[in-house]
Amino acid sequence: QDAPYGIEYRLRRYDGEFRWQVCRALPVRNELQEVVKWIGTVTDIDDQRQVEERLRQAERQAVESLSLLETLQATAPVGIGFVDLDFRVVLVNDVLAASSRLSREQAIGRSLAEVIPDFWPELEPVLKQILETGQPVINNELVVELPAEPGHTLTVLESLYPVHLQEELIGIGIVVVDITARKEMERELEHMSGHDQLTGLFNRRRLVIELERILRYAARYRHASALLIIDVDN
Repeated sequence: QDAPYGIEYRLRRYDGEFRWQVCRALPVRNELQEVVKWIGTVTDIDDQRQVEERLRQAERQAVESLSLLETLQATAPVGIGFVDLDFRVVLVNDVLAASSRLSREQAIGRSLAEVIPDFWPELEPVLKQILETGQPVINNELVVELPAEPGHTLTVLESLYPVHLQEELIGIGIVVVDITARKEMERELEHMSGHDQLTGLFNRRRLVIELERILRYAARYRHASALLIIDVDN
């Protein structure tokens, strides 16, 4: 056969180190077409094999990370997204997409100005600040009104992170946590702590707080103050 011969193998050198090599050879024939010798080369490819192995490992890690990210996107009870340097949506989960009344497929590829036009004027300077400084903005509390439900507001904690790939800034990660229920609970507890549960009127604790505030104001501006207490029978 005239086909060239090639084989890769791992060889232990005289110094004890194992190195990958490749041997390639071609047959040389005489006038009777008999193989009389082989001419070939042996090349050390150990560095190349190490690079290829590192690339395979990096690819596996990338696939695993992407799979983990997709799982987190699908199951996390928080909004997760990623925008590129032009503030176009590259990645978004259902929770975050729902706040814009769009599906994930509809949101991806669009600019944030299109996806969340009502929030964009407030968000744009923050994103530009992150690109300029490289510093994240964590737990920024926002009160937003839902476009689909006028008069209904949500309180969210928004965290924005610069994302780097091999030390190069490639975009901004977005994490949004809805804390509306928690804030409503805090307001309810605050109201209960200062009001009588039966009548809804100020209780003793709230009365003392208000009196202290009024007396401080009167003392600061040298106003006269008076206190009148009327019992439940007037």
